Amino acid sequence: MFPAPAGTGPRARAATQRPGVRAYKDYVDLHFGRIPDDRPDLWLRHRNYLVNCMRLADREFGRIVEAVDRLDLWPDTVVILTGDHGEMNGAHRMTQKAGIAFEEATVVNLTVCAPEGRLGARTGAVGSHLDLAPTLLAYAGLSDAEIGARYPHLKGRSLKGVIDGADRHGPRGSSEQPGDGALICWDGLHALDNDWSLSGALKSLTSMGSSPSNEQQNRGEQLREAGERFGAPDYSKRTFFRAVVDGRHKLVRWFSPEDYANPATLEELLATSDLGLYDLERDPGELQNLAHPDHPDHDLALIARMGAKLHALVEREIGEDRRPFDLDMFGTREVRQG
Repeated sequence: MFPAPAGTGPRARAATQRPGVRAYKDYVDLHFGRIPDDRPDLWLRHRNYLVNCMRLADREFGRIVEAVDRLDLWPDTVVILTGDHGEMNGAHRMTQKAGIAFEEATVVNLTVCAPEGRLGARTGAVGSHLDLAPTLLAYAGLSDAEIGARYPHLKGRSLKGVIDGADRHGPRGSSEQPGDGALICWDGLHALDNDWSLSGALKSLTSMGSSPSNEQQNRGEQLREAGERFGAPDYSKRTFFRAVVDGRHKLVRWFSPEDYANPATLEELLATSDLGLYDLERDPGELQNLAHPDHPDHDLALIARMGAKLHALVEREIGEDRRPFDLDMFGTREVRQG
């Protein structure tokens, strides 16, 4: 852990977290309900529910493993258990997932039962959901070269070597030997501007009905009507992010819909982003944002190195990082809230 220099107590640490972190907490508290700090009983109920969900998933996974045992399929069968997100589960006084880059929400279970796998082994190697398809193709007998030649559109990398134990650190690096890292992305227009959402704009665009409708065909008209009534969300807010984790450090680039880009230099990164930088070994709780200029361990050289890794991953796995929607979709860019 880091030492506790002056000015890095709980309040000071919170002050160095970027506005996107606060915006996420406000969004979750507003839409899913806030658990008060002085209600440990409610936090325990929330955690109990999550743990029981995990127990249920484990039980169902066990049924699959038992069936493979019973049918004696292990010589040519690979079984994988994974998910698409975690749960903040009280970390940073938060719940839920998605629009936050902290470990609790972004690290997912990856359990692999394979004929050549190591029994009960764990790894600190970094992986990505993009790696699942190449990993399965590798177990089907294809080499890395064959996967690249036959499926050039796949951007992931096989984790078979890590699972089998032949490649300790994996193709993306590990906690012991940081590498290229894995990319984490979030674009959530619905959570961009909480004031706009609460004005009634989001409700006017959301249908919870179960019957068929022509909602999608009328989407353009609905967007313009929402713009006339509520204006547009504040597109300058930096609540979208691209993040890279290389096993040791994590860099989060918070940006606004006006700043879609792939910064190639430190100057571009600083000009278009709010940054979070965390040392996952010394500060596993991600309490100390080393990217904030006020932090005593602020390190521009480390930001530049992690920024270069982020740039390379976006270029490789996304390509041109373009805004997927039109800023004029509401017929106006006028901000009326706040």
